[in-house]
Amino acid sequence: MDYLTTIAFYVSAEALREDVIKKLREAKKYIIEWGNYYNCEFKKDGGEVSGNKLVEYFDDVIVFVEENTNNDGYDCISFKDLGNYGVSDREANDLESGEIDFTNSIDIITPYEGKVDCIRIQMNVPSLYVADIIDNIMSYEGLDISGDMYDITGDYGEFLV
Repeated sequence: MDYLTTIAFYVSAEALREDVIKKLREAKKYIIEWGNYYNCEFKKDGGEVSGNKLVEYFDDVIVFVEENTNNDGYDCISFKDLGNYGVSDREANDLESGEIDFTNSIDIITPYEGKVDCIRIQMNVPSLYVADIIDNIMSYEGLDISGDMYDITGDYGEFLV
């Protein structure tokens, strides 16, 4: 698929376990609806994933987080295991630097061993540039999920939904 913009949403892991899981469920609903409306591309293991497979992908991640996390006593969650979802922030693509290629739409980002910063959900948008999205489409929805985006012209933007 040809695309103009890559978008990443970030669900913070710096919250109680129940809050992170709730936020993941909210993100799933919002991102899938938004992605379907704008015909976005999601990836798993390098291939495109859509429809029921995309819903299953999100559900698998949510179940994984439910089964592999605890509250760490500091209003953050700790992971017992990162499975195939863990990516160090040095290995993760950085949209602000123009690194737009990714293999999996959903990653657990780890700044260093044993610490999880966030769960990142990425997608490619075929028909919109950053300016279009920020000026006309992306608005605050009360979900408190941050994100950023980069387009093929080199424009970068950040948002909160």
